[in-house]
Amino acid sequence: VRGGQLLTADPLAQGAGKGGPFGWVTDDLSTLVPVLVKLAVRHPVPLVRMGALQALQLLCQARYVATYPFRASVQKAFVKAVDDPKWCVRRVARVCYNQYLCATG
Repeated sequence: VRGGQLLTADPLAQGAGKGGPFGWVTDDLSTLVPVLVKLAVRHPVPLVRMGALQALQLLCQARYVATYPFRASVQKAFVKAVDDPKWCVRRVARVCYNQYLCATG
């Protein structure tokens, strides 16, 4: 605590005052979303693919209007991830894609 303000290492908590928990990242979506899509589909480590899928799902759920221009690439990433060779990635992809579809209508 410094100056009556709680200091934290969590970037989501730090940006919570600027337009919600993902307000800090809205300006960088054009860079962030393509990288997450690439990681979700092509990275050799399954844990990284699962994390990228979850990050995409949370980002689209929290900031759908801002991520709308990327909807086609995000949907393609979810569809490709559902056919992933690893069962754990397919499972996360199904859950994230279902939540994404429910959140976007």
